[in-house]
Amino acid sequence: MVFSPDPPEYKNLTLQTICDAQGFFKFDKVANGEFLISTIIAWQVNNYRTEGGAIMQRVTVNGGETKEIVLTPR
Repeated sequence: MVFSPDPPEYKNLTLQTICDAQGFFKFDKVANGEFLISTIIAWQVNNYRTEGGAIMQRVTVNGGETKEIVLTPR
């Protein structure tokens, strides 16, 4: 994902993961704080044209809590 302008610390603070076959993913041992979770949803139409887009949600983590986040287009 690209922000304009990118904050200088963005690349150093980014975590990435890949979802499983059901679309679930997780990050372990996340520090307390406020984070942006983003993903790209894409599919192919007629085997040649890609459609879709990006979605993002702000999440706050406190005290080692577990959060289940569902990203959906609005």
